[in-house]
Amino acid sequence: MPTQNINLRTGIVLSLISVCLMLLSTNASSQTREERLKNHIYYFASDSLQGREAGTEYSAKAADYIISEFEQIGVIPLFESGWKMEFTNPAYPGRKFADVVGMIPGSDPEFMNELIVVGAHFDHLGVRSDGEVFNGADDNASGSAALIEIARLLKQNQQNLKRTVVLAGFDAEEIGLYGSSALSDAFRKNSLIPNVKLMISVDMVGWLEKGGALTLEGVATIKDGKKVLQKYASSCDLSLKLKNFERSILTATDTESFAQMHVPTLAVTTGLKSPYHKVGDDADLIDYRGLDKISVYMADVVSDIASDPFFLSSGKVAPKHRNPVPAFEIAPKVGIGKSTLRFPGSSINAKAAFSYEAGLAAKLNFSYFALQAEGLYSVESSYFPVESDLFGSKDTYKMSSVTVPAYLMVQFQDRLQRGCVGVGPYYKRVLDSSYGDTMTNAPAVNSNQFGASVILGAGIGHLTVSFDGR
Repeated sequence: MPTQNINLRTGIVLSLISVCLMLLSTNASSQTREERLKNHIYYFASDSLQGREAGTEYSAKAADYIISEFEQIGVIPLFESGWKMEFTNPAYPGRKFADVVGMIPGSDPEFMNELIVVGAHFDHLGVRSDGEVFNGADDNASGSAALIEIARLLKQNQQNLKRTVVLAGFDAEEIGLYGSSALSDAFRKNSLIPNVKLMISVDMVGWLEKGGALTLEGVATIKDGKKVLQKYASSCDLSLKLKNFERSILTATDTESFAQMHVPTLAVTTGLKSPYHKVGDDADLIDYRGLDKISVYMADVVSDIASDPFFLSSGKVAPKHRNPVPAFEIAPKVGIGKSTLRFPGSSINAKAAFSYEAGLAAKLNFSYFALQAEGLYSVESSYFPVESDLFGSKDTYKMSSVTVPAYLMVQFQDRLQRGCVGVGPYYKRVLDSSYGDTMTNAPAVNSNQFGASVILGAGIGHLTVSFDGR
């Protein structure tokens, strides 16, 4: 992605020009905020936008809508090249994506180069194979609508904003958080990551009543975070659920790439009560009164932080947002499957039966390669014929052992996703072996066993599921 030119110091002059555009917008001012939120969501979540699949003409229409609203409000582009920050991703060759990135410049020369980033993704899942549309009203038309109204409220209070507020509509969140990653990369290439004092992701905020509270995750990344965030809860009639960090290894939002660069982050949501990622996530189910409260609350919080000269990071980072590929990893490992005992000196073959193992796996990471060693206690079983009835009966041959496989692995990790393939030797020390039918003269088991191991794994975050064969 080419480096974007960002000019924060010219923002105030451009902002004054954009006020004229805002004064021309009479339609928005004649509506209540709740009515505007409803109009935004009914547009984003309409069948005509075909589920806003990332990188399509339909996500581009959603982006153009946000730009039109920003221009009416008086928000100005962050980049000198204009509203849209285009990017590509090798996982989707031939497809082009674009974020919408605007700003409300800060008014204090001492703090105006410091940034508060507020983002919401506008893309969704597109159309199901049977033609049903994933309208994505809660996920994330609700966040996109809130972003527009948060921008409107902040613009009205611009004279009190010491810091610059960046307002970002992200494309390609659903397929890998690529839009927010593209923006954080642009900031990094322009040496602006140290300027970002807070990044907020507004993602699925349309079900306040049924969710019961507004959840904010990442409170501990802000110094005195609970105090800062509780300040406006009562005036907005909101119940808050404050969580120190984002913890789930199975979910992620657009905070991730910023958090991995040690930027304080807040993930804002009403939770998973809605039919998200289902075709039933429609605009008529949204709690618009609750969304109105959330928009006002978030604008108050952002305004307070942007105007507070003493706002600071705590220096803390969620464990899930630390280096995604540490040099050394150790973790428990459990496995179930089937095993077959082979006796080369016997004319009778055993049949596979249930087996299990548990132990520890340790890994040294070298970018795309890794060395992994495991120590496992294994209990393996096979069915072996009963000597008195070779063709009619069978009993279980059990073997317990300590198994030590070692692998040379090729691996990849992209955001939450990880995968690996590896080969190597293994050694097994048999601790005990027995056959259920004591009358059968079953073959003896070799105490020391060697062989080749293969592993194929895939996972999300720190959880990996693998197929192991020995």
